[in-house]
Amino acid sequence: MKTQSLHKSFVKLSFTLVLIFLANFSIYAQNEPKDELLLILGEMKNEFSSLTGAIETKDTVEHYTNYTPLNKLSSSESVITEIFEEASSRKALVYFYNYENTDALIASVKYLTPLLDIVNARIQLGMYKGRDYTNESGRSVTEVTDLEGNYLIDIVSNAEWGLKFVFYSKNWGKN
Repeated sequence: MKTQSLHKSFVKLSFTLVLIFLANFSIYAQNEPKDELLLILGEMKNEFSSLTGAIETKDTVEHYTNYTPLNKLSSSESVITEIFEEASSRKALVYFYNYENTDALIASVKYLTPLLDIVNARIQLGMYKGRDYTNESGRSVTEVTDLEGNYLIDIVSNAEWGLKFVFYSKNWGKN
C-alpha cells in the first residue's frame, strides 16, 4: 500500500514538473518574437549595425548596397538596403512574407501580432504616431512615425503577394 502511494505521489510530481516546464516553454515561445522585434527597434538608432551581415549587392550607379540581415524573423526574404545620397546614407531593414509559402504565412502571424502590440502601446504612450491607409497600388499600409514625422515602420499587406515589414533607420527622415 505504501509503495502504491509513493508511486502516485511520484506520478503527480512528474506530471506537475512537466506542466511547469511546458508553461515556461510556452511563455518563452510567445516572448521570443517580441524580443526579436524589440531588438530591431533598438537597432534603428544604430543603423542596424549589429544586425548587418555580408554585402549581397552593391550598385554604385543607383547608389545603394544590399546586406544580408543577421536576424531573418522567419521571413521568405529579407534585406538591409543602404541608400547613399551625397554625403549621407540611410538604411531600411525589410522582411517579406510570401503568402504562397505556408511557413511564411504562419511566421507572418507570429510576428505581426507582437509588432502591432508594441506599436499600439507606444502610440498610446505618445511615443509614436500611426495611420492606416490604402496606397495607390491597392495595398494596405500601416505607417508608423515618431512625433516629428520621421519614418519608423511600414507594415504593407496585399492578399495577392503577402506581407512586408519595413523598419527605417534613425536618419531615414520624412517622406
